[in-house]
Amino acid sequence: MEKKIVVFGATGNTGIEICKELKLRNINYSVFVRKGSESKLVDDNVNVVFGDVLNPSDVDSLFNKNDYTDVIALGNRNFKAGGIDLMALKT
Repeated sequence: MEKKIVVFGATGNTGIEICKELKLRNINYSVFVRKGSESKLVDDNVNVVFGDVLNPSDVDSLFNKNDYTDVIALGNRNFKAGGIDLMALKT
């Protein structure tokens, strides 16, 4: 089975390094980013999915439309912005 990876946090420092490594290894992947932040991406050929990770309907839509084998999720170290709910992924 071919891997189908989605990266959350691809525009942060760690996410950028992970995306560089995925590209170097010729691994196909997608990124989930907010509109306007795509200029920070290191791979012009990556599949970009726009959405807000803090909006559950955006995240649900991503997983309902795609069948990812792997998820890489990186987060902001400052969670003071508001209530963040952990969502269980449906299998």
